[in-house]
Amino acid sequence: MRISDVYMIKSQHLKTAGWILLGSGIGLTGLGVVLFAEGTNAQNNNNYNNNGYSTINSQQAAGAVLLYFGVLSLLGSIPLFIVSRAMYKRAIRYSASLEMEKTIPVQISGIPVQSFPALNFKISL
Repeated sequence: MRISDVYMIKSQHLKTAGWILLGSGIGLTGLGVVLFAEGTNAQNNNNYNNNGYSTINSQQAAGAVLLYFGVLSLLGSIPLFIVSRAMYKRAIRYSASLEMEKTIPVQISGIPVQSFPALNFKISL
């Protein structure tokens, strides 16, 4: 396996993780906003407590928690996309591999093919 293949696989895994975090963050944020808004509407329809201050109900609390984790998930996906792009660039720039090359030795009778290990380097500037 070539070094560039390893970087390419890492890049793909990081990009997949980034998309998963981004999608779940969008879902959690949307659900949190909906729950918080429904809790606020339900609370506006109800009465206030004794001091005149409104209390937070369970829908608002759940919505706030989902909103918090959704935003964290959205923000957490950004570094994964950045590192994925860096790994992709590194995979393109550096290439080293160990391959079996074939050669035809000089002989009088027959054409045998020999294999020998060869180390290949490619560095783009």
